[in-house]
Amino acid sequence: MAATTTPPEQTTATQAARQTAKAISTADAQATLQAERTATAKAKKIHTTQTAAAWATSTEERKFAATLFTGLFGTTGAKSMAGEIQQLVEAGVIINTSGYYQNLPDDEASLARINAIGPGLETNFPLENFVLRTDITWSSASETANWDRCGCGFIFGDQKDGYFDFIFLALDGFVRFYRPQPGTNTIVPFSERRYSGKLGRPNGKAEFLLVVVDKRVTVFVNDEKVLSEHESLFKSGRLVYALASGTNKNYGMRCNWKNVDLWIFE
Repeated sequence: MAATTTPPEQTTATQAARQTAKAISTADAQATLQAERTATAKAKKIHTTQTAAAWATSTEERKFAATLFTGLFGTTGAKSMAGEIQQLVEAGVIINTSGYYQNLPDDEASLARINAIGPGLETNFPLENFVLRTDITWSSASETANWDRCGCGFIFGDQKDGYFDFIFLALDGFVRFYRPQPGTNTIVPFSERRYSGKLGRPNGKAEFLLVVVDKRVTVFVNDEKVLSEHESLFKSGRLVYALASGTNKNYGMRCNWKNVDLWIFE
């Protein structure tokens, strides 16, 4: 069912400055989304080999980078993802398992802009059918933030022109899903589903698993299937770590993504 809340702000990066304003169309609010990441900050966080894995562009480059990363740093993540894939098959979420594993870099990002969303690490290769698993921890500088606007997640299907999907685990206990509005560079509420467990706030953690196959978007939180929707507007595009902030106090909202494992279907 469609969400009834006003969506947070959105941002897209430009080649010139990676800081462009895009309006989000809602019934009662419009805002801007800003990107505030620099190459220097990224360089401090990302190991050279991890960068090669995350930023490779062609299929063969990605496969080579994934093989190189696994060979150098071990196969724990690959084995863990193999287990996740098997569970998804048993649950009937996926049928085809043909693909390859890739580890993505850890990242941390914060945003002190109320009712806004902002990017973390931006990967540079397009994804269409994939499984993404990560451990997320978060911290809000405010104990009275707008919890439906606070959370950690991902932008996917990013076309670099304001057209993308955004999904995140909000601290009010809902997985919230926004998608593009046809004919515009805006995103609007598409679906929301409540997680049955309890989320810590202002600080907490959760395992987050995102499955996108044949335009069906499925999200698991701590192994619980929370949301499953067919997103007919979805297009292959970049994956971007992203967060939503419901406060402008101090550092605002902070998200940390660790153990980020990706399975790309062929």
